[in-house]
Amino acid sequence: MNAPWPWSPRWEAAAGQALAHLLVASQGRPVTVPGGLTEKVFRQALDTLLPTGPPPRRAVLAGPGRPAPDPDADILLVPVHPQTGETWTPAGPAASAYRVPLPWGVWLGLGSPEPHPPVPASGVLPEGVLRDDPPVPRSPRLFRSDRGVFRHTLVRLSAGGGPWLREILENIPQYVRAGLLQPLSLQGRRATG
Repeated sequence: MNAPWPWSPRWEAAAGQALAHLLVASQGRPVTVPGGLTEKVFRQALDTLLPTGPPPRRAVLAGPGRPAPDPDADILLVPVHPQTGETWTPAGPAASAYRVPLPWGVWLGLGSPEPHPPVPASGVLPEGVLRDDPPVPRSPRLFRSDRGVFRHTLVRLSAGGGPWLREILENIPQYVRAGLLQPLSLQGRRATG
């Protein structure tokens, strides 16, 4: 099953929800995420929204078919079952880690290598040779999470989260201008008032 490329609205919505969960799970500390696509999706936002200095909390991808998560992982990025809606739960010591739910296809995409390498694996192609598998088009901008989903999820999760989470909520327009979050579309403005 191929997951949609991360610049799709589905990925932006899933990332908005996951980013809110990551902020709550951070407890106001920096968070490290796995490299690759997971880092591309979350690193800039986490570095901007969380303080530096305190020891970081570690987030890892976990779920069916993956090795058991390290017991010292603080946060698990886990799949939600596509039919039942149940969030995957690990067995053993990692069961106490904060679980960040991700739609099944997005979770698969984060755990898989990118669909095409950015350059041919063996170097440049000889002159006159055309690729028959062009690379997936990339957006010229960094990944941005869905503003509405992020805000809605953070409001729901941050009830007892402290003043630093409320400050993030109050500064959402600033994060949109900085390019971390998607601006509201015309449909989103009508839907949210």
